Amino acid sequence: MTADHREDTASGPSLGVLAEDLQGALAVSSRLLQRGLRVAVVASRQDPIGEVDAVIVDIALRRRLEDPQLVAEEWARWLLSLGIRQIDVRIDPLLHGSPAEMTRGTRLTVGSGSPLWVVPAYPSAGRSALDGRLMFTDASGAAGDLDVRGALAIDDAVVVPLETVTAGTAAVRAAVAAHASEGADAFVFDATTERHLETIAEAAAEEIRDGVGLVSVSGGAWLRFFPDLGRDGFALLAAAGTTPVDRLQLSRVADAYASHAISLSAEEARSSSPEHLLRLFARHRIVIVQARDREQDVAAAVAADIGAAVRRLLDVSLTGSHACLGVVTSGGLTTSEVIVALEADRLLPGNELEPLCPLVRLSGGPFDRLGVASKSGSVGTSEIFVRLLRRFIGG
Repeated sequence: MTADHREDTASGPSLGVLAEDLQGALAVSSRLLQRGLRVAVVASRQDPIGEVDAVIVDIALRRRLEDPQLVAEEWARWLLSLGIRQIDVRIDPLLHGSPAEMTRGTRLTVGSGSPLWVVPAYPSAGRSALDGRLMFTDASGAAGDLDVRGALAIDDAVVVPLETVTAGTAAVRAAVAAHASEGADAFVFDATTERHLETIAEAAAEEIRDGVGLVSVSGGAWLRFFPDLGRDGFALLAAAGTTPVDRLQLSRVADAYASHAISLSAEEARSSSPEHLLRLFARHRIVIVQARDREQDVAAAVAADIGAAVRRLLDVSLTGSHACLGVVTSGGLTTSEVIVALEADRLLPGNELEPLCPLVRLSGGPFDRLGVASKSGSVGTSEIFVRLLRRFIGG
C-alpha cells in the first residue's frame, strides 16, 4: 500500500463488486469502508452513486426467478459502462447459491482475454483454501471441505498452492506466468492467513499495473487489500507508553501489525515534514504516538505533548489521500488532551466498545465525525489496543 502506485479515482469508481444478495453486498462494503474507501451499495441502475471508489451491486439472485448468468452479464455490462476497470464477483463464503453462473456471466461480459483469479479463503472467519478446496468448521463443530473448481465450474483452473503464496509476490506472479504460457487462464489461490491474502492482492496489483486485466472471484476477504487505490486510511494510537501495562499492550500492536504499524515519539510527530508524514500514512495502517524515554516527566506535560502531536498528524492527514479512520487513546490525561486539541464543537458519546473503553465521536470542527476510543491507563488485557484498533480498521 504505497502512494507511488495509487489509481486515479477522480474520473469515477475503480472497483465494481457483484454480490448475490444484500448480506453479501453489505459485508463487502464494510470491508472496504474499513480501508477508508468511499462506497455505494446499489440494487437498481437508477440508484444514486455519487463520488465513490467502489460500487457494490446487490443483484438479488435469491429473490429473482431470472437466469443468474444473464443477470450477472447485465450488471457486469452496467459496471463497465461506468468506466469501472476491476470487477470482483463476491460469492457466498460457503459456495452456496449460483457461484458458477455469476462467474461465467461476468467472464463472458468482460471478455475472454481477462484471466480469472479465484480467492475463496476468509481466514478471519475460519475458512481456509488448501489444494483448491475450501476448508472450514461449521457451527456444530463438523469439518467441511468443498471443491472450489467444481462449484465454479472451472475444472481446468490451476491451483496456486500454499507454498507458492507463502514464498511471496514474485513467486505467485512467476507461477501464474508459467501456467499462462501453457494456456491457463483461470487460477485458484490457496490461503490460510490474512498475510497470504495480502500477497495475492499485491501480485494482482502488479499484474494490473503491467497491463493485465483480470476478473476476480472471492468471498470478499481479500478486498481488505485489493485493489490498491492509493487511498487506504490509517488508525492513530496515542499512549504515553511510560507504564508496564502500556508497554505490554503496545508490544502486542507491534506483533499483530508488524510492518503495517509505525511508532513515533511526540517530538517526531511534531517536527517531521508534512511530506514525510504523508508517506508514513500511505505505507502504514497504524500510526502510534508515544512518549519515549519520559518516564520521569510530569504526566500532564507528557499528555499535553501527545495531544499536540496527534493534532499535528491529523492536520497533515487532511492534506493527503489517506484519511485517519479513528483514534485510540490510553489514560485519562492523554484522552483529555487529545480531545481538547482536536477542537470539536461538541462530543457525541457512543457505545462501550470493550469494558471501560467508551467511544466518542467529534461533532463539528476540523475532524467532524472522527471516532475516539479511549481506555484508562491500567485497563485491559494485552490485546486491548489491538481489539480497539480493529473497531476502526478491521482485521
